[in-house]
Amino acid sequence: MSLAPTSNTIHDEEVLLSAGGVPYVSIILPTFNESKNVVELLRLIDETMKTYSYEYECVFVDDSYDATPEVIRTAASLYPNQITLIKRRGAAAKTGLTMAFKRGFASARGDIIVCMDTDLQHPPATIAKLVAAVAANPVDVVVASRYTHGGSAEGLNGFFRKFVSKASNYYVWMLLPSTRQTTDPMTGFFAFRKTLLNTVAFSSLGFKILVELLAAIEKPQVIDIPFSFQQRKEDESKATMKQGIVAYRDIFSLFLTESRGSTLVKVMIVASGVTYLHFMGVLVSSSKFFMETSINRMSSSVILSKMTWFQNTALNFDILTPLVALVGVAVLFRFALAKYNFHKISPKNLLLGMLFLVSIYSITLMILPFVAVFVGVTLAKSFSLFAAFIIAYVCAIPILNGKHVNVVSPEKIFLLACLAFVFLVFSYFLDFSIWWVSLLIAVYSLVIAQGLFALFLMIYAWENDENTKSGLNSADFSSPTFSFTAIVPCKHEKNTIADTIRAMHQLSYPQDKKQILIVIHEGSDDGTIGIVNETIAELHTQNIQLVTFNEAPVNKPHGLNKALAQATGDFVAIFDAEDEPHTDLLRVVNTALLNTNADVLQSGVQLMNYDSNWYSIFNVLEYYFWFKSSLHFYAKNKVAPLGGVSVFFRRALLQKVGGWDVNCLTEDAEVGIRLSQIGAKVAVIYSAKYATREETPPTLVSFVKQRTRWAQGFLQILARGSFRKFPTFKQRFLAVYILSWPLIIPFAALLLPFGIIMMSFVSLPPTLALLSNIPLLLFVGFILTLIVGFYEFTREYGFKFSPYYIIVIILLYYPYTLLLVVASVRAIYRNVSNITVWEKTEHINKHREQQTRGMKISLAAAVNE
Repeated sequence: MSLAPTSNTIHDEEVLLSAGGVPYVSIILPTFNESKNVVELLRLIDETMKTYSYEYECVFVDDSYDATPEVIRTAASLYPNQITLIKRRGAAAKTGLTMAFKRGFASARGDIIVCMDTDLQHPPATIAKLVAAVAANPVDVVVASRYTHGGSAEGLNGFFRKFVSKASNYYVWMLLPSTRQTTDPMTGFFAFRKTLLNTVAFSSLGFKILVELLAAIEKPQVIDIPFSFQQRKEDESKATMKQGIVAYRDIFSLFLTESRGSTLVKVMIVASGVTYLHFMGVLVSSSKFFMETSINRMSSSVILSKMTWFQNTALNFDILTPLVALVGVAVLFRFALAKYNFHKISPKNLLLGMLFLVSIYSITLMILPFVAVFVGVTLAKSFSLFAAFIIAYVCAIPILNGKHVNVVSPEKIFLLACLAFVFLVFSYFLDFSIWWVSLLIAVYSLVIAQGLFALFLMIYAWENDENTKSGLNSADFSSPTFSFTAIVPCKHEKNTIADTIRAMHQLSYPQDKKQILIVIHEGSDDGTIGIVNETIAELHTQNIQLVTFNEAPVNKPHGLNKALAQATGDFVAIFDAEDEPHTDLLRVVNTALLNTNADVLQSGVQLMNYDSNWYSIFNVLEYYFWFKSSLHFYAKNKVAPLGGVSVFFRRALLQKVGGWDVNCLTEDAEVGIRLSQIGAKVAVIYSAKYATREETPPTLVSFVKQRTRWAQGFLQILARGSFRKFPTFKQRFLAVYILSWPLIIPFAALLLPFGIIMMSFVSLPPTLALLSNIPLLLFVGFILTLIVGFYEFTREYGFKFSPYYIIVIILLYYPYTLLLVVASVRAIYRNVSNITVWEKTEHINKHREQQTRGMKISLAAAVNE
């Protein structure tokens, strides 16, 4: 590297220093008045890169007006052949951070490029982790995230900066779907292969290069590496309000481009515009609008009860509504659906446009009477149009994505046409109020039937030894016959894994018939690997092994398949990294397998920390009823969505079906259904004494994410239509029922307050009035069942029952149900938006504290006796 100024000057730019050698890593460092930080920054970078033997170069792109360039040139003498310094002046120095990075990319010579800030808030020690993750995985970008598990954003001073940072992430996720692959799209600290630049066309002049990089890739593969965002050591942050506005503007500009922005958000924008246009048209065309609205509010129920549905909608529709819908469809095709090439004029697109228009108009007609009851006929037209656009788009998603072959068939079209014809004929001759009552009766009947079935599942195997034990004989264990491989997948489990390994090691079973495999993805390790190795060395055993992998996807089923390839046991069992199995569990399972001759055996799993959070007691009882009762019913009927842990598979059979599905978020339920379909015999055993103990998620956010992942996984399986492979109608029905649970929960939960409102304020026919009361009675039935179940739980597990929890169950059961509604709606949104990022559930060992407390209570009770 030459320390003398070069003569390479292009417009407002001058290359003052040029690095030499053959670097493996290029670190791009935009600087703006960082003279107090660059010396320390270079020292830390050099120390890190030498530790890991990485050849590197630092590419400074400087826009400073202080002594930063001189400081860099002086420091460069300590790092020969490793510094490139590009000085920008005039207009070039005002083009922003993105353009500075782009200029650095042009001079980068390394195979891997790292982007970072120069104010020491991005710790240079993290560079090595980024480089290692890029080198080891077939991914597009590796992101140093403040918000993934193990990361920290404490370097953001004050509540306002932290709030803006979080809000900005949500803003980006909402507008640009490809950025949802990372937990921190607004970070400036990330790494990627230089070859990626050949496929990316940058366009903005803003301050968030990562957002633009991810937005340029349709489905980016991303790994998040946690890091702690540091406090600034010198000066204050140079971020300004103007820069923030420019960044938000540029992100919105990316959203508006044909292929990058969220289609759903664009559709909502079009629908909002249509609603506003229609509303303003009504205002302009009718000087009596406010009087008409008031009259409609008071008389809409009378109108709807005296006129047929067809007559009511026809008389209240004018030319404005279809005209606005036509304009909306044109904008929809030109703006929101442009990435599907619908903006081009062709016979096919014109036909699709007409179908959209007819669909939107028809949906508006159908939902108008319902909306009119609440806001009046005039306003209802505008709101119904908004809803119609959203519904039409959601229904058209399979066609837009080219999946209509499995959705649309001649038989289905014929059936829909017949139903539509019958609907139109009857709605014309019948009074609308009768049709409306009939619809509600049908809805309430279905919800009541579902509620009764759910209660039946909760008590199906209650106190039934044949159902709950299924061959379990705890008094006289059979001789060890089968060998077992226990697989423990881990990610960020350094707080729990050592205790779990020791618990697995203490399982009372011959060592030569027991293999334990700990599976970890190296690229996302937070120190867990080191703790695993230390614990294995501490135990001095050969049958506990560490299995690592580097390739994507970074999720649990992929790790399980990696371990399955190294498994040697007759049966393969899955345990989570926080599990506390009973020491005699393998002896119990061995006995049960000999007695049942099962291919798959699901033993009990129980959450323990019922008093950690307000929702914990309900989460604990869900597991209690599922493993003690409901799962026995599904297994008996040969439709078994298995639990994720303490389930034992015949290894040969599991390998025969290809292991776990790496693309499904509930790989446990999916493999259970797949094995059921090929006739595998599934047995379920449950005993409080031998149940594997776990903990509820420690935070509300973590709980919602976990339930979202489960619900989304069920929807993924349902959408594939694999339930059709079951041989009998009963099996297909049960499979659809359990997989549709994320759709049933919101409907059933929200119908309860609707029924109470109907009972209180609406005069109902006797049949409907009777049915509207039953969901409330079912709700009481669920509460009573939960109270009894909690009493049994405390008795079986040695805890003290307190009447306080009766009050908790009564008061908080419905809020908990609404929490499940939030998770279900979130799962539906993620599934529609094709967001499949694996959201890990964090663990803090609360169940082990609970177990110790329960043992103390049991011991005290024994002493008192």
